[in-house]
Amino acid sequence: MNGFFDGNKVQSYAELDIWGKTVNPNEITEILGITPTLSNEVGDIWKLNGKPHLSASWIFKTEEKPIIEDVSERLNDLIIIFKEKIDNLNQIRKIYTDCTMVVNIVVYNNQKILPGFSLTTEQILFLAHIGTGIDFDIYHNPGEYFDVNATGDTDGYDFT
Repeated sequence: MNGFFDGNKVQSYAELDIWGKTVNPNEITEILGITPTLSNEVGDIWKLNGKPHLSASWIFKTEEKPIIEDVSERLNDLIIIFKEKIDNLNQIRKIYTDCTMVVNIVVYNNQKILPGFSLTTEQILFLAHIGTGIDFDIYHNPGEYFDVNATGDTDGYDFT
């Protein structure tokens, strides 16, 4: 902790998500040689709402960790696992022409300041080689880290 940013109050992970109506999660597992964290097939029932999935998905999630310097640390965790699988990921794109592939970085921030967001040339090239974009999901919970006074002010920040 440097007094300004405390990485222990920021947890994050990265995901590689592949989904589509014709996607076969078992075949993707076989092609990649990696077991997904989560997968479903068309028609499987959502636990959240009890409705059937309209598309199949294959999701690999890295370990959730604190951020030391920058959110890109989690992307590096994902790249280490998939850097030798670029040809396999492109093979999946050719087999499942309707599939969507995206890298998702999820951040849970429990302090006033957000961590840095930067991408290196190597990270951008990896994303380009697998033909995917990147999505950042940031969940902010100032909770105990903001002093709420009697008028409801939060250190001058307006969260409305």
